Amino acid sequence: SLPKQTEYCSTQVILAAKESAKVLNDTYFSMSYNAHRIQGERPFKEAVPMYIDGCDSALFVALKPDDTDASPALLAKAVLEEAAEGTWAKLQHLCRLIPVENCADSAEYEKLADEVLPLHFPKTEVPDPEKRRTFEVRFEQHCPAGGKHDEQRSKKIVEAFAARVPEESYKVDLSNPQSTVLVVECGKTVFCGVVDDYEGGMKKCNVREFKKAEKERHAERAA
Repeated sequence: SLPKQTEYCSTQVILAAKESAKVLNDTYFSMSYNAHRIQGERPFKEAVPMYIDGCDSALFVALKPDDTDASPALLAKAVLEEAAEGTWAKLQHLCRLIPVENCADSAEYEKLADEVLPLHFPKTEVPDPEKRRTFEVRFEQHCPAGGKHDEQRSKKIVEAFAARVPEESYKVDLSNPQSTVLVVECGKTVFCGVVDDYEGGMKKCNVREFKKAEKERHAERAA
């Protein structure tokens, strides 16, 4: 069950979490997503909003069962597209989605990097640096321990995740990366996910910005 407003999160945060879970749990949304599901992928059966220990500015929407291998990034894109179409997914409270695949205690961020990154950045031989896929690591904090952002620790975490991407296969690009490693620390928990075209087509998963971009794109097509 969700926490009470007076105990942890604001009404806005709770409504946003319930709203996103409602979309994910919608029968028609599931049918639409499953139509593009990778063969053999274990689908999720339910999206459940959950409180994040030590964080009152965000909620985690977990996909159940835990062994599902549905893609959070693709699900986030599907939710954004539904919101942009405005047919039934209005998303009046949700401002932003952060697609994450796994989580760990904040002190175990290196273990989390070891679990997530090899799935997206396998070691391959790419002799020509210009042909290597580009990436960046983005770190953000919500409700940091002690209420203060630690710049030195943030840098250490970014470097730890970047070091686990094979440098002979990929290269860093902070201006226009093809893939973005999202590392998000909420209270006592650190989350990680990998999203393609995060700042470009996905608009950092900001609902308003994505809807605006889609509206402009449709206007250009019609012109």
